[in-house]
Amino acid sequence: MEYITIATPPYPFFIYSGDALYRPGDFHRRRSGLGCFDLLFVEKGELFMTDGPFSYHLKKNDMLILHPDRTHWGHKPCQTTSYFHWLHFYSTESYEYTDTISRNPQLPGREFRFYRVATSTLLLPSQMHFSEPDASKFISLLQSLESLSINRYQQSAMVEKKLVNNNALQNQLLFAELLMMLNLSKEVSGGNEIASLAMQYLKSHYAREISLAEVAAAVNCHSSHLIRCFKKAYQMTPNEMLNSIRMQQAKMLLESSGLSCSEIAAQTGYSSASYFSKLFKKHFGMSPQEYRNSN
Repeated sequence: MEYITIATPPYPFFIYSGDALYRPGDFHRRRSGLGCFDLLFVEKGELFMTDGPFSYHLKKNDMLILHPDRTHWGHKPCQTTSYFHWLHFYSTESYEYTDTISRNPQLPGREFRFYRVATSTLLLPSQMHFSEPDASKFISLLQSLESLSINRYQQSAMVEKKLVNNNALQNQLLFAELLMMLNLSKEVSGGNEIASLAMQYLKSHYAREISLAEVAAAVNCHSSHLIRCFKKAYQMTPNEMLNSIRMQQAKMLLESSGLSCSEIAAQTGYSSASYFSKLFKKHFGMSPQEYRNSN
């Protein structure tokens, strides 16, 4: 996973956005030198995206910010009907992509002649998974900003939608609220910065196998120091929190989908369905099937 650090002020600004509906077999076309950031958010289905040297499999409530200067494309067609939102934004200031979080980034900022202005940085994750409540809020903000729709079911690929709000300043305010939901800088500046950033990393990567060493490397600290900070902030180890996040997601999938236990195990980061079932029963006092039958 990469992190995007942007010098501020001025802050990144909204260009335009829309939504897209893909049927099985559709894929994102190849684009190069876009020159602006391209944010994708999957509301339903999946997307297989490559951004330069990195490949991603995005699922429901996953967000990805594509690099302005890399070539990106869909490396594999959608397997199911998929619906996602896209948003383009731009920054006039310097930015950098890194694979670890720098708590003291050194980016060239702008000089202000007449006023003393506090400068800082905006820290965004290139990839993020949202919980259901946060996803609903994020989607609502995206919908308020959208003006173009790409529908592969229609002969005309690009369909203009009626703008809910065509006020440029209001759009920028909505975009600022969206950025606040992504911004990690508020966590970096706090006393529990290491624990907060590790928590964000766990929430973004729970669906695959991750190690303590990987999380520690992402937040630039030793594994033992990470455990101490995390236990102080959340009264449990990173691994215990990871299992808790996975269990909550599994519970939600049992309530809202018809996926089998094996499929839910795979989507929540467990390679063994039997091990998943054992942990679920230990966590909730009943098996996954018993829980599903009780709802």
